[in-house]
Amino acid sequence: MDGDNRLFKRLKWIWIMSLSCVLAGCGFFANSLFCAKSVRPADSKKSICATVKEKKAYSVQPAACAQKRKVAYLTFDDGPSALTPELLDELNQNHVKATFFVVGLNAEKYPDTLKQMTRDGDVIGVHSWTHNYAYIYKNTENFFTDFNQLKVYINQLTGICPSICRFPGGTNNTICRRYNRKHIMRRIVRQVHGMGFQYYDWNVSSGEASAVPPSESAIVTNVTTQCQDKNTAVILFHDTDNKNYVKAVPQIIVKLRSEGFLFETLSPHSPSGKAQKAMQFTPT
Repeated sequence: MDGDNRLFKRLKWIWIMSLSCVLAGCGFFANSLFCAKSVRPADSKKSICATVKEKKAYSVQPAACAQKRKVAYLTFDDGPSALTPELLDELNQNHVKATFFVVGLNAEKYPDTLKQMTRDGDVIGVHSWTHNYAYIYKNTENFFTDFNQLKVYINQLTGICPSICRFPGGTNNTICRRYNRKHIMRRIVRQVHGMGFQYYDWNVSSGEASAVPPSESAIVTNVTTQCQDKNTAVILFHDTDNKNYVKAVPQIIVKLRSEGFLFETLSPHSPSGKAQKAMQFTPT
């Protein structure tokens, strides 16, 4: 009797195990069929393609989207003047820094103005101590006596040694030929570079130093029109007692910003490359 019970229990255990295996196998098969129906090869391929298309739609294409950077440099020659503090206030209110190529004799009159330029983050470059064409262009000795006097003065007054300059009349000026016919500008350019300076001319002129000073609106038009076809604009103003140019500057800033221009100061490395060479006239 005991033997029969043991045999019955063993058979019952074998039957239960067999049934479990059969049910598990059916479940796996059914799940496989369900998965096969849910994810068909065509759907899988479609899903991959949709993902690729989505990536293409949202990816940035540099060649198509990249835009050239537009930069304007406001530069002021011959100052400081009695109106320079007013000009500096306008620049500060518009959050713009500028570059000033100063004259030493004027800087002596308004030393606090140069200090304010430095505090505000504007850049001061060498223009000339005397701005006397007959003296500075007579020979290179005179030129660099004048040049170095202003360089030292700026350094002593502000604590910053200038590294950029603009030649009176520009690098390609013909005035120097009245006083020296030996291509003095070529020699000056070589020597200035040897001193570690970068020189800059301009490619936009406000025209406010004309014999007949233009109106405020004419100055705005002069500048904005000349900037239309440019990505780099080095704009020439003269820091004199002509109030029209001071009133024109904030309007020019607003208009150029609306055209996508940023405002920066000149340095030995900005602008760079071809843009820098374009701002350097060929010396006479």
